[in-house]
Amino acid sequence: MQLPLQDSSRHITFKDTARYTVLSNDKFGNEYYYDKTVRPSTLSDAELVVIEGILDKEVLKYNQLEYERVMEYLKNRPEVTANVTIYQIKDVFKYYQQFVPVTNQKGEKEVWVNCFCSKHGQLNWKENIVGMLDGGNCYFQLKINLTQKLVYYFRVNSRG
Repeated sequence: MQLPLQDSSRHITFKDTARYTVLSNDKFGNEYYYDKTVRPSTLSDAELVVIEGILDKEVLKYNQLEYERVMEYLKNRPEVTANVTIYQIKDVFKYYQQFVPVTNQKGEKEVWVNCFCSKHGQLNWKENIVGMLDGGNCYFQLKINLTQKLVYYFRVNSRG
């Protein structure tokens, strides 16, 4: 069975603030998203472009791994192909995105990125962190060290 590999879309413009917000971590407390030694920070337009590239690359990597995982599963189970879903992240830049930037003890900028595909029921998503149990590929998060251009955490919510 040939299942299509979904590619993420490209070319988001961070000038459209309808899809993203930058939140200060001093409002939420360091210990939940970072350790207690970080300081709140900001993001420049250039850093938002870097985040866009990193986000796109990580989603493509996740989608490829998810595709390979399903193909490996199906290799020895041809009877289940009719009901298989590949939980890829589709059109990543249509997700709503929350960025929480900080500066760590080494003076490096880091950002926690929270992505979700619908703001349904999240009237204050530009002011409060959106959290969700389960939700599958509609919710995912990552942490990026912007100084090093390194992703050190990537998680897609469970599939329920």
